[in-house]
Amino acid sequence: MKPRMLPIVLFLFLTGCGFEAMPQENSDPSAEETEEEESTEETEVSGNSVALSDTPSGHADRSSETSTEEASDPGEDLSRQTETQTGDIHTDIDVFSERFINEYFSGPQEYTFDGIEEGMTQTEIEALLGAPDKYYPVEGGEYAIYDHLAVRYSAGFSHREGFYAYIEPDRNYVTDTAVYMGKTYEEVIARYGVPTLGLSDYERVGTGYHAMIYDWTQGNGYAVYIDNYRENVMGLMTKRGEINLDRLP
Repeated sequence: MKPRMLPIVLFLFLTGCGFEAMPQENSDPSAEETEEEESTEETEVSGNSVALSDTPSGHADRSSETSTEEASDPGEDLSRQTETQTGDIHTDIDVFSERFINEYFSGPQEYTFDGIEEGMTQTEIEALLGAPDKYYPVEGGEYAIYDHLAVRYSAGFSHREGFYAYIEPDRNYVTDTAVYMGKTYEEVIARYGVPTLGLSDYERVGTGYHAMIYDWTQGNGYAVYIDNYRENVMGLMTKRGEINLDRLP
């Protein structure tokens, strides 16, 4: 090779080498930019997915709070039910109604008032019914009268001012209940019919009670007694043992 040809060959060689190297150098930044763009897109997608996942989580939290608030509603309902049940204690019964007569005369079991039980304190009773309307004297004590409900307490009397202030209503328990009639003798006969034993007949039997007796079914072991309260007013209505009619003069 001639000496003057050497520079030309060297130039062509270097030029060729430089032409091959440039694409490699230019491709690397492009690839890096592409990777960065893809990385950015992935980051953005990842960020969106996190944001989307946070949204249901937030709803779930609010739902939990809502359910917690709703959980308190049954308590309020229970309170309302309690109030309703308290209001269902009816002491102003109709003692002349067909329903009462059929129930009361159906057997020896005593008539009961729903919501009133033996063992309740005077405090509990009066929280439901208020103070008694009157007091019905009996041997050894009295009955407290609430409409047609008569209640006998363990102390024999009910707590109130004056002589009875010593009685502790929180420790004065219900021991017996009865029906208070509060009707005249004539009214009772007009509705219940002529008694098996009237007031005058009962006095002749000599048992110490002043009452009228209804014993519609002889031999069943019980009879209905309606005591004479005062003057012409009939008082307690109870069930006791039958009177032997053969004892009548």
